[in-house]
Amino acid sequence: MRTLLLLSTLLAASLSAQVTGALVTSYILAAEGNQVPIGDGGAIAFPGTPTQQTSTATFIIANRGTAPATVSGVTITGDGFRVSGLPLMPATIAPDRELRFSVIFAPRAGGAAQGILRVNLAGRVLNISLAGEGSSAALIYEFVTAGGVVPITAGSTVELPETPLGSTGSGVVRIRNNGTLEARIGAAAVAGAAFRLADLPPLPVTIPPGGAISFALQFTPQQAGAASGTLIVGDFSVAVRGTGVGALLTLAARVGDSVTPLSAGGSFTFPNATVGSVAIAYIRITNSGNTVGAVNGISLSVPAFKFPTLPALPASIAPGETLELAIEFTPAEPGTITGTLQIDDREVSLRGIGDAPPPLPGVTLQAPETAQPLDQPPVSLQLAEPYPVDVTGSLTLSFLSESFGDDPNIQFSTGGRSVPFRIPAGSTEAIFGEVARAVPFQAGTVAGVITVTAAFNAGSTAITPVPAPSRTINVPAGPPQVRNLQAGERSTNSFQLLVSGISSTRSITRLNLQFTAAPEADLKTSSLSIDVEGPFTAWYGSTTGRSFGSQFTASLVINVNGDVGAVQSVSVSAVNAQGTSSPVSVNLR
Repeated sequence: MRTLLLLSTLLAASLSAQVTGALVTSYILAAEGNQVPIGDGGAIAFPGTPTQQTSTATFIIANRGTAPATVSGVTITGDGFRVSGLPLMPATIAPDRELRFSVIFAPRAGGAAQGILRVNLAGRVLNISLAGEGSSAALIYEFVTAGGVVPITAGSTVELPETPLGSTGSGVVRIRNNGTLEARIGAAAVAGAAFRLADLPPLPVTIPPGGAISFALQFTPQQAGAASGTLIVGDFSVAVRGTGVGALLTLAARVGDSVTPLSAGGSFTFPNATVGSVAIAYIRITNSGNTVGAVNGISLSVPAFKFPTLPALPASIAPGETLELAIEFTPAEPGTITGTLQIDDREVSLRGIGDAPPPLPGVTLQAPETAQPLDQPPVSLQLAEPYPVDVTGSLTLSFLSESFGDDPNIQFSTGGRSVPFRIPAGSTEAIFGEVARAVPFQAGTVAGVITVTAAFNAGSTAITPVPAPSRTINVPAGPPQVRNLQAGERSTNSFQLLVSGISSTRSITRLNLQFTAAPEADLKTSSLSIDVEGPFTAWYGSTTGRSFGSQFTASLVINVNGDVGAVQSVSVSAVNAQGTSSPVSVNLR
């Protein structure tokens, strides 16, 4: 019994192996004719296919086994892809038999397409990638002018630039093939008496993929106003429109009630004006035509002629209307001045004569006769009587030192040794900055003489009297000033003093120190006199020292033979040839 059971089991296994199926998948592209094996994850690449046409692949499922096999489903995704010739699902494939169906690519538009074919075979799913390229001619129409590129589409209107009567405006019609197939254009024309085509290529013409052709669309208006037509290119047509501009702009100059016509290329002479004063004339732009005119650009070539205001540009002028522009002639120097007025493409030569300004009336510079070191005295300026034109000028500081060294700290409060001012026409007081009637300056710290000198201009013409108005301020020499005394570092038997101050003579010969004992302490030395002439001479003679005027900071280290705590305070005074400063004290405890 055991032997028979074993034989039965082996026989069942052998029969099972004989009925097992084996499915093989492949495809045949109609454009190639070759059968290509394909499995899960494979791909079918269709050839480039024009739109409105199809490419086909035959998908084959062959049963190479000994038992029937089942195809339970076939699905396809992707725009432009579909299957054809499928039997009802599920479908059975007998041994040594095939199931065939078609995978069709029918692009609706140009460009790449992707899809997925899914086939459910005997419990497993094959995913096959699909790829195709739709090819077609794709014509893009454009109108190119100086203003840019405008697409031309069905239902749109090609607008040509506004064109004056007697002139021709134009643009370029450009046709680009943005597709993957060549395009053929058999004819091109334009309807409308005011329009014509120029520079056409010989027709018919073929435009390859990525290629382009172009030709000119010209507009020559026969009358003022709108003109329309139709552009026809093959089976594509679009409306075209242009506007004939019939404005006639004429120029004239007005001074008071007198009006003088101006021709393009003509000239106009302004009334004479004193340097710094203003003569005004008006330019009139009149539209004598029958349509609205436009002024796009207005300019003057030299600063002596200027517009106080200008209208927003471009400016429109209706038929019969006038645009009037004021032009100011402000000569900056005596003599004849010429320039050019440019209105769009028209030029008018301008001429004016600047008369010399009158002499400046008496000038008074107000400043103190004496200033102490570190003072900030004010300076002001006045004319003896009003001047008829605007005056500009500057005050300048100079310094003559008594100690053969400049003081860079002598400067105006605005910075530097020069400050501008203005005196409006008809007034007498100089104005500094926006509204100030006086300007302070730093008197510095060095003894000497500060001189303030004034210079004047009317326009760019110098009107400074000779000699130039000036004022001197004396900074007197005097004893040093100790302005600050500080205790610095200290140890058990020494302490540091920092002495700051000024010496207008840029010299210090001695520093006198007076010590005050702490309570219940006894100082064997209560004063010191230190010779400092050498160090101070070196300081004031150095590049760094000169940049500080007469300011100084001296560092003294006092060694104590005993307890530093015995010193309650120290006072310091400085000595030069002019005398001794007031003492300044500092507590050490």
